[in-house]
Amino acid sequence: MKEINAELIKPGADFAALRESLGAARRLLHGGLAEAQATVEIQGPEKLARMAGELSRSLSACAAALSAATLWQGAISPSAVTEPQGVRRFLDHASSKRTQFVEHARRTIDV
Repeated sequence: MKEINAELIKPGADFAALRESLGAARRLLHGGLAEAQATVEIQGPEKLARMAGELSRSLSACAAALSAATLWQGAISPSAVTEPQGVRRFLDHASSKRTQFVEHARRTIDV
């Protein structure tokens, strides 16, 4: 999603290709990552399951923010829509949640 955001704010961005990339990311989110989250919820400790849910919600929010930005491209100026800091906050939050999840998972399984 970081790459999609980086391309989105470039002049002359290919919005159709970006929408396709975002669609693939959303399919992964609702497919493989959702299955992994369910596995953690069923087999993992409660705290790790909560963290997996938080990460999933954060990634979904990133996808929604990027989707909104790509939908409006061409209708108004890119800076008004993509506001790099706005989408970037979603991306940074998701990255932080991922780091927390991985660190806790590693401690939990003693890696």
